[in-house]
Amino acid sequence: ITSLIVPNKLGSARYAGAARQLLTEQHHLFAIRDYSRIPVFPVAVYPIVYWVRKALPPTDTLVCYEQVQSVVDGIEQVNASSLQIDHSPKPWPIFAHPIATNVMARLRELPTLGQITQVIGAATVAEAYQLQPLLRDGPRDAPGLKFINSGTIDRYQIRWGEKPCRYLGQVYQHPHLPQELLNSLSPKRLHQATQPKLVLAGMTRALEGILDRDGTLLAGKSTTVITASLDLFYLLALLNSKLLSFVYQSLYGGDRLQGGYLRIGPPQIRTLPIVNPDLSISDERQGYQTLIALSQQRCQEQIAPEIAQELEDQIDSWVYRLYGLSDREIAGIEGRSD
Repeated sequence: ITSLIVPNKLGSARYAGAARQLLTEQHHLFAIRDYSRIPVFPVAVYPIVYWVRKALPPTDTLVCYEQVQSVVDGIEQVNASSLQIDHSPKPWPIFAHPIATNVMARLRELPTLGQITQVIGAATVAEAYQLQPLLRDGPRDAPGLKFINSGTIDRYQIRWGEKPCRYLGQVYQHPHLPQELLNSLSPKRLHQATQPKLVLAGMTRALEGILDRDGTLLAGKSTTVITASLDLFYLLALLNSKLLSFVYQSLYGGDRLQGGYLRIGPPQIRTLPIVNPDLSISDERQGYQTLIALSQQRCQEQIAPEIAQELEDQIDSWVYRLYGLSDREIAGIEGRSD
């Protein structure tokens, strides 16, 4: 038997797939204790502890999963559950609600976002540093592209000009790339910026996305850009829903940071299950059209908070219906949503 303290990235990082496969295909992984939500060490690390036995893996694939909530006077407070893990390099679904097992198994039958859309990172590290000297903090209506990053993205709402934008050590109120400097971007990035697209924030507790309908936003590094032939308002409703945040947390919660923040990037976003509606089926057509209409209303500026919440509740209800969830499954997800 061996037990090691390791980063929680073991549970979901793509580069850790071979290690997950080794632990589950050739050994009996029988327990995981998750310390990632509490400050165990004086530095910012997010550890888990695993126990594995040198033996053939059992057929039931159930692992004891303990999530440590706090440590008081040396006594750990934990939530314990059973975790179903495949004998494969797939991410470990770090969840504590039994509803998730059935929901996730069924949703795996759907196409993924990466199969029906283009999902890419907004910029490489090198591009991010090349862009920074070109940004200007000018008048609100200055010609060019408005620059946004994760800090200026809320669910459905672009906060450019409302929130300070912090980028590579600089703070901007109205960051933009001037019209005369647009050709400083590569043709690929200029095309990406000037077409209709969705932009997802890169580090949040739940998925948060906005729609750039007119192609006027230049997205910064750490955000994810999505383009598609499907209606973007429809995709925006799905990606901002409680259901897909629940799915993301179930798949990639093992890579969670302290405070509940998730690392969100294109490789993970591409795996999300998406209902690609068959418009010849009345229920799917109705769900598709209704979600488009509700998403359009939610994207309106200066919407009252109570109206915004009502619209999001309606969107969640229609998403559950479109994905075929039962009342019991919905109750489980609602109880887990951040």
